[in-house]
Amino acid sequence: MSDLTHVANAPAEPSKAPRHRLLLSVSTVMLAVCLLGSPATAAESGATIDELIVTASKRSENLQDVPLSVGAYTGNTLQERNVSQLQDLMKLDTSVNFKASITPNFSAIAIRGVGTASFSSGIEQSVSTVLDGVVLADPSAIATLADIDHVEVLRGPQGMLYGKNASSGVVSIFTRNPVLGRFEGEFHGKYGENNEQLAQGIVNVPLGETLAARVVVTHRHLDGWVTDPVLNGKT
Repeated sequence: MSDLTHVANAPAEPSKAPRHRLLLSVSTVMLAVCLLGSPATAAESGATIDELIVTASKRSENLQDVPLSVGAYTGNTLQERNVSQLQDLMKLDTSVNFKASITPNFSAIAIRGVGTASFSSGIEQSVSTVLDGVVLADPSAIATLADIDHVEVLRGPQGMLYGKNASSGVVSIFTRNPVLGRFEGEFHGKYGENNEQLAQGIVNVPLGETLAARVVVTHRHLDGWVTDPVLNGKT
């Protein structure tokens, strides 16, 4: 009897349910504080996200509202990544491939591995290269990317808006517009191996209240890799 009485009078083990409810309440309060405090913190810091306006659909609209696969890169991004030629776009967009050629009309751009590779200048390109709304038959006609506002890479067929030469995509380049009422200038220089020289000068000149001109001058030089014994130089 004594053993049974001792067991019956033993204190019961405390329940763990109140502790679990306490931890759940604390976690809920901390989550609510984080959710409520985040907008206030962002507003106090003044952080903003700049909108990038593109014309992939032949009208100006926010990049996030374009129902197409588009890669857009600003002129500042091109300068930071040292993108000075059309073939350098491969540094920014892995879907772009540029086939350079030493002869005119043989250079070509491929997007997502689809493009035109031909040794005939009569074969039209399947990736259209557009500069300020003007279609270029040969991508190598763009000698350098100077004073660029932004570049748009439209992936996939774009024949509805850009014609039959855009069955594989479009690379659209937009230069900066003249600025009214402001005189400004820029100079960029670069020197590399094989006597590579690049000099770019940009001048914006106001010509009145409603007129301005923007002039871009570029000089580029690169020595060859084959020694010419006749001319005593490299080609």
